[in-house]
Amino acid sequence: MSSQALSKLPTAAQDLVKSTFVGNGQLAGSGSEVDTKAVDEWIEKISGGSLVAPGGSLKQLDEALTPQTYLVGSQLTAADVALYSTLHPVV
Repeated sequence: MSSQALSKLPTAAQDLVKSTFVGNGQLAGSGSEVDTKAVDEWIEKISGGSLVAPGGSLKQLDEALTPQTYLVGSQLTAADVALYSTLHPVV
């Protein structure tokens, strides 16, 4: 996970992601370069606000999560935590 992508999140989301993940945006010892790029892309989308805006459409998020449990790969990533911490106050 890039620090540039992370810096665009609200402070509370940044703190939660930082306290949970290390280095590449994945749990310690996991994740490929492709997954790391996908995590950054999701964090960019989340920080842009269009996915989690109050009254906004969650269609893109719903379509991405329908066939899978996590945003990237098969385990929890910084993208999932960033989404949770950003979406929680809205829901």
